[in-house]
Amino acid sequence: GNKQDELKKSIQDLQSKLELAISRKFKGVRLTVYGSCLSGLALQGSHDVDVSIYIPEMYELKQKFDDGINSAKSFEKQMTNIVFRVKNCLQYCRSESFDD
Repeated sequence: GNKQDELKKSIQDLQSKLELAISRKFKGVRLTVYGSCLSGLALQGSHDVDVSIYIPEMYELKQKFDDGINSAKSFEKQMTNIVFRVKNCLQYCRSESFDD
C-alpha cells in the first residue's frame, strides 16, 4: 500500500545518507538494508530495519591477519579503531544532517 511505499522511500533515503556519510571516511563502502519492514512482513507498528555495512578496509585487515602478516593484538586494535571511526562518523552525521 501507500504507507508501505512511503516507508520504503524513507528507508532508501536513510540508506543513501548513511552510505554517503561513511564513504567520506572509507572508500568502497556499501550498505545493504534488509528485514521484515522492507518485505512488508513486519507486524503492525513494527519498523525495525537491519543494515549491513561492507568496508573493504576491514576485509583487507582480516586477510592480513589470516595470512599471518598482522598479530592478533594489531588486528584487534585496527578493527576497534575502524568501528569507532564509523561510530563517530554516524554520530557527527546524526547531529548535522538527519534532522530533515
